[in-house]
Amino acid sequence: MIVLNSKYYLGTDFAEDLLNIARKRIGCNNSYDFQICDFINIYDNEVVKSNAPFNKVILAGLIMYINDEEFNICFENLLKVLDKEAMIYIASPIATKERLTLGDFYSNELNSEYNVIYRTIDEYIDVFKVLINNGFKIIENEMFLTDKKQYKETERHYFILNRG
Repeated sequence: MIVLNSKYYLGTDFAEDLLNIARKRIGCNNSYDFQICDFINIYDNEVVKSNAPFNKVILAGLIMYINDEEFNICFENLLKVLDKEAMIYIASPIATKERLTLGDFYSNELNSEYNVIYRTIDEYIDVFKVLINNGFKIIENEMFLTDKKQYKETERHYFILNRG
C-alpha cells in the first residue's frame, strides 16, 4: 500500500465524501493526511505548501476534467511543490482515435451529469510540455486494464514522467 510505504502521504481531492472514505479506510496520523484541494490551486493550499517538496505525485482519474486553458496553470503550480528529483504517475481514460468532449453528459453509473474531455495520446504529450520543459521525461506511456474495455471510443492509459 502506497500510504504505508511513504514517509509522508498527502491525498487530495475536490470531493469531501471521497476523502472521508479514504480517512475511514486508513485513518490519519502524522505520516499521512487527506485534504480538500482542487488541482489548479494546489500551490495555494497551506497543507501542501507546508509539506512540500514532494517527490512522487499520483494523478488518477483527474486530468480528463481539466480544461485545455487550465493545464499550464495546473502543472506550473505542481512544479512549485515538487522536489528536484520527482516522479509523476498519471492515469486517465484517453480517446482512441480523436478527441471526445462530453458536456453535461448524463451517466447512469454516476447518477448525475458531468463534463469530460477524452484527449488523444498526442494531445496529452503536448500538454505535458510544461513538465518536459522543466526537466521531466516521459519514461512510460502505456495502456492498462485492456481486458476491461468500457467504451469503444476510450481506453485506460497511464503515463509516468520522471525528473532527476
